Amino acid sequence: MPKTVKPGTVKAPIKTPYRQQSGYKWYIYVLVGFASLCLMLSALVASLILSGKGDANIFRQIFEDVINPRGKKAEAALTPIDQDFNVLIAGLDDLDGPKRSDTIMVARVSAKNKYANFVFIPRDTYVDVPGHGKQKINSAYALGEEELLIKTLEQFLGIDIDYFFVVNIDGFVALVDAMGGIDVTVEKRMKYHDRRGNLDIDLQPGPQHLDGLKAMQYARFRHDAEGDFGRIHRQQKLLQLFARKLRDTRNLRRVPDVLNAMERQQLKARDNGSPPMLDRNMSIQDIAALAGFYDKTMSRHINHFTVPGVPDMVHGMSIVLADERELPYLVAGALKGGYHPDNEKIKITVLNGCRQKGIADIYARRLSYFGFDIIGTDNADSFDYSKSVVVMHRDTPFGRHIARIFDADLRSDPDPQSLADISVIVGSDKL
Repeated sequence: MPKTVKPGTVKAPIKTPYRQQSGYKWYIYVLVGFASLCLMLSALVASLILSGKGDANIFRQIFEDVINPRGKKAEAALTPIDQDFNVLIAGLDDLDGPKRSDTIMVARVSAKNKYANFVFIPRDTYVDVPGHGKQKINSAYALGEEELLIKTLEQFLGIDIDYFFVVNIDGFVALVDAMGGIDVTVEKRMKYHDRRGNLDIDLQPGPQHLDGLKAMQYARFRHDAEGDFGRIHRQQKLLQLFARKLRDTRNLRRVPDVLNAMERQQLKARDNGSPPMLDRNMSIQDIAALAGFYDKTMSRHINHFTVPGVPDMVHGMSIVLADERELPYLVAGALKGGYHPDNEKIKITVLNGCRQKGIADIYARRLSYFGFDIIGTDNADSFDYSKSVVVMHRDTPFGRHIARIFDADLRSDPDPQSLADISVIVGSDKL
């Protein structure tokens, strides 16, 4: 039988760059990204409207005019808000001409099971855009607005997207300014100029107070070795900090300033024909309900992921090629309901049973997308496993579940001394 995990026999737990749990207790309607700021504000104002606090008529008039600028009525969604649903959140760039989606993420939110998973898609990810062939994914919005972007993502990820929030980057700047700026520790020197992209970044390292323009520069910087992946990390960091500020009840006094900023931004958009500050297909009532689902339990189960990929070049253009072997596991876990908070109770060790260097870490990462507690990786008792095996050291239904996920054999090897509830032995069938 394979080795079981006893104290002192296992390597340190892995740390994956693809799954990050937030240590902040931030509201569920912080759908991380530029659009999440508007969504969070929407929930705040909607709650004021529905609770009757303040001058509800004035709030409603301004809110509906600014947040639903095209006069669209909320469309019938595929999934009710109190069930598991997927939502697109996209932030638009400020280039002259057709707008591209500078920030793209898809979130799966479960009110019933109390979790939210956010999957960031690098803007340079090279995908098939329906009707337009292979393109960077950020071009889909310019070619067909949110409808084409949603179709592209649904095809790329193999999921249905029920709701969307699309925000103009100018709205992000206005919101940060209206909230009085934000304190951020800039981790490195950031300097970049792009005349065509209307982007001029000049930030010094160290702790500082950023206004809306500087915060936008911080969120958009990607001209270092980390590229788009580093930018995504900074956006997550910035939004967590901003969410804490919005959560502070002392900032409720800023709501009128924020609403005024939103109204000014909407008038500006109308004058120059640019996209609205925020476009959405979720009703005010559903936004408020979404905010109401948040509690301490959900705050512990908010996870961030990034679509894995590698930089490449095609026709002289820098792109990101998604890891097609890794992506199905990420999608199955984070966006198709494979993740569940109860999975975190199950401790798993992953063992290399085929001599392939690093394969235990690969499958440990893939299990982490489903929320399991990966306590470490090691070598199995043999490298001659032709078929992967899931070994249950304690009686648990999760063993069968994991065996189905990875198409592995299932065995029982009770061991009360084992630190792990389950061992997964990766055989040569996974090469």
